[in-house]
Amino acid sequence: MIFAQYLLSLLLSLSATNSNDLAISSPKNPELSLEIIPHTYADNFNPASISLYYPERQKFHVLLTNKGEKPIRIWKEWCSWGYFSLSFKIELADGKILYPKKQRTDWDKNFPDWMEIPPHGHAVFEVNFANDSSQPEYWTDSPLSLPVTPITCKMTALFEISKSSEAKEYKVWTGSIESKSEEIILYH
Repeated sequence: MIFAQYLLSLLLSLSATNSNDLAISSPKNPELSLEIIPHTYADNFNPASISLYYPERQKFHVLLTNKGEKPIRIWKEWCSWGYFSLSFKIELADGKILYPKKQRTDWDKNFPDWMEIPPHGHAVFEVNFANDSSQPEYWTDSPLSLPVTPITCKMTALFEISKSSEAKEYKVWTGSIESKSEEIILYH
């Protein structure tokens, strides 16, 4: 009986030690940062800009950085656990607010799949704001649906992974972070 208790205690301490090797969960985690990468940066005359009309520039990027000393796991975008993690808040000059996020999709193959961001490493998200429902990544509340261009706005990227049994099982980070609000001109 004493040996069984010792063995159980040893196993529990080992599993606790192993889980500490990953930064698992922390709402408002200061170990992560999120940044919108525009096509051009601000200068004396204009804010940063993102052009979404040339074929070679119909995308922009969002950078998620692990600022900590431990690896952090996040869900990959292709599976339902990670598909909706990235969204945006866009404040237009007239006060209207858009919340672009990916439209729901059907999953022909789906299982929890994660990636590990090493200490001081990055994950890069490619965003296109496609507002055509025939596109594989269709964004609801897309700024591309607005008739006016260019659009001067304040844009914030939001990243969130909710707690779940799968996140706990695979030691995936859970919480939410947001980028700083950037003044950006969107062209489409």
